[in-house]
Amino acid sequence: MVRLWARLTLKRFVILSTVAGFFYISSLVVTRWNTTEAKENEYKDGLTITSPQPLDENRNLSVMTNNSDRGELKSISAPVTVGGARKEDSHERPGGYGHHLGRREKESTDDKRVEISGDSHRHQAGVLRRRAVIPAIPIQIQMRAVKAKIEKENSQVQTYTTTQESGHTDTEVINPHPYTFTINNPGKCSVSDVFLLIMVTSAPMNSSQRHAIRRTWGNESNSEPGTVIKTVFTVGKTNKSSIQLGLERENMLHKDIIQEDFVDSYKNLTLKTVMCLKWASEFCPGAKFVMKADDDTFVNIYSLVRHLKHMPASNTSKLVTGYVYTGSKPVRVSHSKRGKYDKWYVSKEEYPRETFPKYPCGFAYVMSNDVIRPLYEVSLTLKYVFLEDVFLGLCLEKLGIEPTHQRGFNIRKAAITHCISDKQLASHWHKTPHDMVHAWNRLSHNCKVEKYHARNQAYVHLRSIREWEYLERLYNTNRSLI
Repeated sequence: MVRLWARLTLKRFVILSTVAGFFYISSLVVTRWNTTEAKENEYKDGLTITSPQPLDENRNLSVMTNNSDRGELKSISAPVTVGGARKEDSHERPGGYGHHLGRREKESTDDKRVEISGDSHRHQAGVLRRRAVIPAIPIQIQMRAVKAKIEKENSQVQTYTTTQESGHTDTEVINPHPYTFTINNPGKCSVSDVFLLIMVTSAPMNSSQRHAIRRTWGNESNSEPGTVIKTVFTVGKTNKSSIQLGLERENMLHKDIIQEDFVDSYKNLTLKTVMCLKWASEFCPGAKFVMKADDDTFVNIYSLVRHLKHMPASNTSKLVTGYVYTGSKPVRVSHSKRGKYDKWYVSKEEYPRETFPKYPCGFAYVMSNDVIRPLYEVSLTLKYVFLEDVFLGLCLEKLGIEPTHQRGFNIRKAAITHCISDKQLASHWHKTPHDMVHAWNRLSHNCKVEKYHARNQAYVHLRSIREWEYLERLYNTNRSLI
């Protein structure tokens, strides 16, 4: 009897526990459902979807957000892909959502910041949870790009190019350059007999690279007696106040920074090239030659000056020389995963022709004095192309000037060891101050430059470069904390 009673009691306990657990779970589900409904109703007025139908791969999800501060509606367009979108790492394109939707992406607008966060379980249930809730979409989607910053600092194109009207004249300004100098040194070329003006295009944060150039091939005392060389560094605008303060301090020390108020980015390199032409034609019109070089370029300044001095006079008129490309084609279909976000991708709307004109590679080229002003003026009459060396080629084509290929300009990193050699004038891809200093010390040793300078002036010790880098970083850090 005792065993029977215990067995019945156990069965009753199990049944009662099961029923109680069922009611408890049901109450939790109902509570969560009501909470979700309340949140959806709370934000329903703040967000509407213009197209709630199932989306295909090429459609955009347009979302209208209500700006409560001004009573306005702002539109956010987010590309949506269905199925297995791949996560790609690229700073040239917007970031994407992978299979784990718990990651956050932020999209800044002019008036407010919309923060988007996802939860995989709620997404599978048909509700994509945001600060402003979006109604469910019938199929499982993956957000590949929310375009958090459509105009990133690296890809912002600030150009006032207007569409070419039918019947416009060849001299009509369709691509004005309405930017002003925020840092300028108009007296840099106060000496009338400047033989070579070197304009180094640099990024605002590359202070160590600029310092290495000043101490090596860009030093204005590297020329022979009677040969005047001037070096300036051209930059765009930066959004970081600490970098801007460091740039202004650097200019106070060296008086060689030129800055205009366009955003410094890869897509704006053409603006920087036009700025170089503008500054050279206005503030250094007496320079016999003008060299444009990137800050990762090493120049054999001794060999270059000698090469330019020994050129026949007939070859120095309307001269543009460097590593010249002929018959190059625009990148229409990218072989990389970035597709149309490839660094050199050019659409047919941007450039309808199938081949580029002849153009000198942008890492380094030399121009004679008589082409600077015409190039600047014609640049204002052509449609903007973000590939700065291609744009220069279009300007040369319109002026009827053919660039000259010079084998001494190496598009790859090359060891420059011969002091006097037309085969070694400039080399690309010297990305660090260490590379620049090492190449200079090697060249200085072989050139026996003590003929013009004391040996301790010609050599640059790596230690001094590193100490300067440390002090510069320390200064910028302290400035950012103020």
